[in-house]
Amino acid sequence: MSLIISGSTGQDRRRHVRYTITGRLPGVLSDAEGSAFEVLPVDISLRGLGILIDPGPVSGATLTLTINHLNSGINHLVFTVKWTAMDSTMIEIPGLDQMLHCGLELVDPTTIDLVEFLGDFAEMAIEE
Repeated sequence: MSLIISGSTGQDRRRHVRYTITGRLPGVLSDAEGSAFEVLPVDISLRGLGILIDPGPVSGATLTLTINHLNSGINHLVFTVKWTAMDSTMIEIPGLDQMLHCGLELVDPTTIDLVEFLGDFAEMAIEE
């Protein structure tokens, strides 16, 4: 288990290494009612995503990423919102000031490595 120090919460326990991610998700992230979200990816791990999102969902909500690429072999990924928080570092950036920082966990992570899977899409760049 890796340990990451966070200024706002002290020590966060992480099960997997996180990588910075830039670009956009290769699909549409939506809730159970089909409402789409405005999303900016922040970081990624083997089983989770850190994102900025508007409007913000509640912790425990289920979100689905519908993949836009037919040749990926997977047409959607389902996530649970594990936590949400206002990110004070975004307050000064127009357009990002109302977005929530959220942690998403893959619901069925047994067969998918998110870093490998999402890293294969041209829309995404993962910094190791």
